[in-house]
Amino acid sequence: MPKLAANQPPTPHYYADNLRQLLSHVQQHYADVLSGEERQFIDHVSNLSCDAQRLFARLLGRKGPWIRIDRLSYPEVADLTAALDELEAVDLVEINGQAPADALLGLLKQTERQQLFPGLECSRQRLTKHQHITQCLCRYPDALIAHRIATEIPWVCVARYPIVHRCQLLFFGDPYQDLTTFVLQDLGLLNYEPYALCVQTRQFADRQALQRYLRLLELASLAHRVDELDGLAEAVLAELLRQPSELTPSNP
Repeated sequence: MPKLAANQPPTPHYYADNLRQLLSHVQQHYADVLSGEERQFIDHVSNLSCDAQRLFARLLGRKGPWIRIDRLSYPEVADLTAALDELEAVDLVEINGQAPADALLGLLKQTERQQLFPGLECSRQRLTKHQHITQCLCRYPDALIAHRIATEIPWVCVARYPIVHRCQLLFFGDPYQDLTTFVLQDLGLLNYEPYALCVQTRQFADRQALQRYLRLLELASLAHRVDELDGLAEAVLAELLRQPSELTPSNP
């Protein structure tokens, strides 16, 4: 039976429980594969207060790396400010961290951009969002854009996201699933064949196998961009041919 019902709120700790289940599995089955930084990350998440853990799980489910803090509103998080401060203290999030100026401008409404960066509308015809952002970038330095937005409309992003990605890979076995998979499964929209999970049958036998798989993912991503840079196709192919056995996952 589905654990969730459409249009009905989950239990307050639902998203945090999903995150804890994922990290607990990774810690139990891949303890010898994890780096010191990855183990520290899991420990930090496990030791968070209830509010901070709930907020962090929610942030991992948001689209886009940069999120306006004024758009964060979760009934299960009693003290949002305290939770953000706690997450920032253990380097799980960055508040007003480095971000491309165009991405930050994209977080704003048209009226907000006009208030923070006046004098850009040069014609009677209303500019599109892309045109307005382009004008801002042409007229104002990136550092000034970030400073003005941080002062009026601060943002937050998940820090050390590559570690999150690796933990999800170790749990799900592929790079395409994330915490939203729990939601789809609990709604009854995804069904998986039950099977035993143990260290002996894990997908990555050691750290080297994980690193090989991650490198294959990087090469696959580069392969989709071979038309953008001269020589990229040859470089990718040369690496694959130079060390084929080392770049092949142990359990494809």
